[in-house]
Amino acid sequence: MNTCKNLKLVVNSIKNVKNVNEIKKRKYIMVKKSRKCFQRVFIYNNKINLKYHLSELKDRVNIVGLSFIASLILCFLFSKDIIKIIQLIGFKKNVSFLQISPGDFFFTSIDIGLYFGILCALPSVLYQVTSYIIPGLTVREKNFFILITLFSMILFLLGTVFSFNILSPYALSFFLDYSENSVESTISIKQYFEFFIELFFISGIAFQLPIFQLVFVKSKLFSLESMKHQWRTVFLMILIISSIITPTTDPLTLLLIGFPLFFLYIFGIILASYIK
Repeated sequence: MNTCKNLKLVVNSIKNVKNVNEIKKRKYIMVKKSRKCFQRVFIYNNKINLKYHLSELKDRVNIVGLSFIASLILCFLFSKDIIKIIQLIGFKKNVSFLQISPGDFFFTSIDIGLYFGILCALPSVLYQVTSYIIPGLTVREKNFFILITLFSMILFLLGTVFSFNILSPYALSFFLDYSENSVESTISIKQYFEFFIELFFISGIAFQLPIFQLVFVKSKLFSLESMKHQWRTVFLMILIISSIITPTTDPLTLLLIGFPLFFLYIFGIILASYIK
């Protein structure tokens, strides 16, 4: 502040000087001091901005942590109800469940609380991340980022619904029908839920395919023309990847994942061409 006041005094003093050399000398001093003044202000503002951003980041991380802990506790308290809902699929096929070791059901409840706690805390995490990033983006980047975030949540939810209502029941039916006349179906409660939870998250992540396509087109890693022309190769790759990521090896589960992914790929092309 003192430097800035001195600059005003220098400017006023120049007006009263008639010597040209003296005026040049004082102007040089004024420019030099003004640079130092702006430099100090710039450094000071940067320090304040850095402290503010670190403080904001810390607060948002704390909120995310608290929301995750609250979701984890809440889902663990209702884990038995969640287990009963998922068991309905098995009960329809006259499946009986057992625990091989004394702690199987307890640790399964913890796993249920953990996985569904993450799922319930996900909106809070996305909101905090979005709120932290958006102020530094342009208007077009903000709109694109918000669109991607909302669309990603919807697709993940559709993927889990698809897994619960279609993929998981059909995959379970295939294995149980195959062994119906040979063995009695008694499944470990722990392995049963590992099977379902794995399919839930695989479907939710696999349904993000249009999001990846939008990002690739926006970043110019791939063009729409190449996506349109390479659809046969993509369909083959989807079948190969589906056979790798699914916990089963039956062709029904492979097709139940492969065909929806291919339709999502076509939908991603249409969406990318519209947004572009």
